[in-house]
Amino acid sequence: MNNGCPPAITHQLVSARALPQTEPDEQPPPIETAHAQRRQEAEATRLAALRRARRERAGRTLDSAVLGKTA
Repeated sequence: MNNGCPPAITHQLVSARALPQTEPDEQPPPIETAHAQRRQEAEATRLAALRRARRERAGRTLDSAVLGKTA
């Protein structure tokens, strides 16, 4: 890539296009923040699944008890 610019300047131009600078308020959250958020979401999903399983188990127990008494 010889456009008349020295190689160092050409490299800087290519780097600037490939990796544009972002404003401080546009920085992605630190990796620790992302991990914490993922852990919170996973815990919320786990608790929802646990509640659902308990509801299903309670429903089966009630249905079994009702069927046992009426049969």
